[in-house]
Amino acid sequence: MGFNAFTAAEERLIKHYITQHQALIFWDIDAYYLEDRQQEAGLFLRQYRKDPVFGPTFPQVLPDHIRGKAPHIHCYASSLKTMQAQLVGDILADLPEGQKWQETVVILPDEQLLFPVLHALPDQVDKVNVTMGYPVKNAPIYAFLEACVELQGHMREQGGEWVCYHQPLRDLLRSVYLKDAAPEFVDQLLKEMLTQNRVYLPLSRLQAGGPRFERVFQQVEPGELAQHLADFVRFMAEELQGDTFQQAYLFQCYKQLLRLDDTLRQEEIPNLELRFFIRLFRQLFREVKLPFDGEPLGGLQLMGVLESRNLDFKRLIICDLNEASFPPSGGLNSMIPYTLRKAFRLPVQEQNDAIYAYTFYRLLHQAEEIHLIYAQQGDAGKLMERSRYLEQLRVELP
Repeated sequence: MGFNAFTAAEERLIKHYITQHQALIFWDIDAYYLEDRQQEAGLFLRQYRKDPVFGPTFPQVLPDHIRGKAPHIHCYASSLKTMQAQLVGDILADLPEGQKWQETVVILPDEQLLFPVLHALPDQVDKVNVTMGYPVKNAPIYAFLEACVELQGHMREQGGEWVCYHQPLRDLLRSVYLKDAAPEFVDQLLKEMLTQNRVYLPLSRLQAGGPRFERVFQQVEPGELAQHLADFVRFMAEELQGDTFQQAYLFQCYKQLLRLDDTLRQEEIPNLELRFFIRLFRQLFREVKLPFDGEPLGGLQLMGVLESRNLDFKRLIICDLNEASFPPSGGLNSMIPYTLRKAFRLPVQEQNDAIYAYTFYRLLHQAEEIHLIYAQQGDAGKLMERSRYLEQLRVELP
């Protein structure tokens, strides 16, 4: 159960259990996309239906959920990408009281919409279950740590003491982690740099702001930077014990920094350069995501696209239904040409499109009320194209 596109190993294994152990397969399918050869959602399923082993396991009468029950579909256009969160809040606020929130799901193809949606939820949503990861690189703590690392490259020794260049220093002082710790001190520093035209400020002057400033504004060798940042993150975690989200971010950052420090010490890289450390730092945090704990059987469900597989909901709200988001933009990063990949049955872009198309239409099987939201403009006023799924529904389900 739950499979749509088998890998070669999965296919051989499942066929073995069917032929040798009389295993049963339950296909979660719909005639809407299986019988239509133009529908990419049924690409793999049509192949399996012709297979001598998989074919007999398909039902004789195909379910017709999508066309048979005629769900109420509403489509919304958001002028800006970030305004979709407010639309989600308005849709939920208009629902009658006494809702079973576990029957409602909000699908977020873009993780950056998670916190805007959480802040836009109406008061009647008393419980939320988040089933998706949020990239740590989008969190404020990552930007702050990255600025701390880059500041090391703008330090120099002058008159027997270390000083910092003013431009990266201004950005770091305006961060929430320093601004909230000593707002008057930060304003005084910024005013001093502006009025006195200070190009460099000594570390001793910056460290006068308090414990946080003492830990941030230090000259550290690249080989010791990971441990230095980990110590600062641990210090921040002790100060922000009441903030659950900040604690989660800090814990993930702390683990990754210790991992980086252990790796550097094991490799014993001589004369480690700061530029190389920054590349390692960014690459390490690029794929790190913050997991959320919740109760899957209660509360409003917030999840990503792939997390929604094999789940049924009566009310469905999908955000960011734009090309390059849902479905995601194409392009497999490979040096093998497309024709060779297709000839040797290696993954190609059409298969990736088929997987996401099946995931979308699979959500419509049991949904009774569907809200689809797309953005008209993205960053810097760039026009965004509606998802092909919206166009397919408009034409095929009038």
